[in-house]
Amino acid sequence: MAIIQPKLEVVLNPANPVQEVCEVINAVSAYHPNKEAEILAGLMQAIGARLQELQKPPEQE
Repeated sequence: MAIIQPKLEVVLNPANPVQEVCEVINAVSAYHPNKEAEILAGLMQAIGARLQELQKPPEQE
């Protein structure tokens, strides 16, 4: 029996990260048109958490 799965394989150019990541988000969103807002909200939460980590002062030993 055949197993059929949709799959995206992505190759990114690290020299242009913002545009490349935006294109990946658009490609993934195309598979979930009714959940695009939920996907974007989850990404905003993850990005916000990472930004907070980056803005913390370095821990002193």
